[in-house]
Amino acid sequence: MKKGIILIWSLLVMGTMQVLAQSTNGTDFWVAFMPNYTDEGAPSVKLNLVVTAQQTSSVTVGNPRTGWSEMINVDAGESSTINIPNELAYFQDESDCVLDNAFHVTCKNSISVFASNDRDYSFDVFNVLPTHVLGSEYILQVYPRYASPMKPERLASEFAIVAVEDNTVVEIDLTFDSQNGHYAHQPFSVTLNEGQCYQLQCLREGEGDLSGTRITATNNKPIAVFAGDRGCLIPDYFSEAVDAAYEQMIPIEYWGKQFIVTPTMIKGVDRVRVTALNDNCQINVNGEWAATIESAETFEFVTYDAQPAAYIETSEPVLVHKFLPGAMYNYQGNNYCDPSMVYICPLDRSIHHATFPTFGDSKCEFFFVNIVAETTSVPDISLNGQSIDSYFREVPGNPDYSFARIGINNETQTLSSSLGGFVAHAYGLGPCVSYAFSVGADLSWHNVHVAEYEPDSITTAYPNPGCNTLNIRTSLQNAHVEVYDMNGRLVQSQALTEPVTAIDTKGWIEGIYVWKVINNGKETNSRKWIKK
Repeated sequence: MKKGIILIWSLLVMGTMQVLAQSTNGTDFWVAFMPNYTDEGAPSVKLNLVVTAQQTSSVTVGNPRTGWSEMINVDAGESSTINIPNELAYFQDESDCVLDNAFHVTCKNSISVFASNDRDYSFDVFNVLPTHVLGSEYILQVYPRYASPMKPERLASEFAIVAVEDNTVVEIDLTFDSQNGHYAHQPFSVTLNEGQCYQLQCLREGEGDLSGTRITATNNKPIAVFAGDRGCLIPDYFSEAVDAAYEQMIPIEYWGKQFIVTPTMIKGVDRVRVTALNDNCQINVNGEWAATIESAETFEFVTYDAQPAAYIETSEPVLVHKFLPGAMYNYQGNNYCDPSMVYICPLDRSIHHATFPTFGDSKCEFFFVNIVAETTSVPDISLNGQSIDSYFREVPGNPDYSFARIGINNETQTLSSSLGGFVAHAYGLGPCVSYAFSVGADLSWHNVHVAEYEPDSITTAYPNPGCNTLNIRTSLQNAHVEVYDMNGRLVQSQALTEPVTAIDTKGWIEGIYVWKVINNGKETNSRKWIKK
């Protein structure tokens, strides 16, 4: 009988099963580009995908809806760039519509992919997530648009959703009105096929913030979600410092509770935004209470060079981004750096290796990498084969961790650690321009193992998503089901004595759960279930 492979959520145990080490490296990726700033005359946007590899690889990039494709070779430890045609990828003023501008990246070997969106003095980069770590539920975090004297068409938060399978039904619950007729807190659905992209920009009037917008593939299919601002002011009263800011959004199952945010070199000040997954989320910064927020709400605070690293600890899973402010907003009063955003990886999502590019053609003049690691593992970390332990100092709010901020050359970089791992982000600064991106993250489900199952024993759960009842249908004998929340806590264990067993979920909070079935002492099935 043919066997399949599924991901089984289980408790960490000793045994022969190996943990599936998923990360932002992969062999299959989907990506889309969004509008950048504003067109005043002919478009001048340059769209690129940059690929790095640990071994020499041949990479194919294609736009499946039009048939365009291109192949490049990437040498081991180096990076290669693919120029994406504007006419296939870039739709400046399209909103609330389905487009055919998704691009598919494939390779037989494991690679990392970075996307850049560049026009004169408006530039940003993000690390593209591989298909195998994509989720079906997201909550957005962007930078808000405040009242500003700037032209409103330059300032609009936005997002793009890419389907990787046909017949993907996506429900969208906005926190701010869209440009073309969708309203805040009036959910609507779109259906996408493989390679299609839904692009939306917020209404260009008044103050707006798409942070907290919920995006859910209701038939539990994976989607890629990208969000940011085609132009933003950070902070709002710096009317000369407008720049695009983008990131790929992280599925909610990979959010975390512990983070260390390190300050941007040269600037001396940053903005940090924290978005909560669940209600009553308490946020502590450097050991002191800072805020309590509800599900999908966002808390913002400022960090300064005088307090060199901020240790964030929360009671519920959160999403964290650091936002680089605009020119002139710093201690030195210089014009280096315009707005940008970067995903801050949770401490328990550390990685052991990263090969990442720099972007010297972006008018940036200075390049840096910020690194956080357990203090005991610092001597084991190297950059381009050289020890860098002398750059590290302890985090004031949590001495178990140390951080470093290191200037780097305009060339491909490699970070390695064989002991405790690290989290890091890279960035570049220039006169009125900047970019920032995470170098990678371990986006595995914690306590995830690989197991085999017989197709005839597949058990199903419905409806999905559901509200007050989770129904488990199975023909298995001597089986029971266990349900876990996204923190790995067991919330229900129940015998499966009937063809359909109904589980009461009225008291459960909204979010994603994982159910697994155990039959005769052996795990057989596992799937996600969404409580609405």
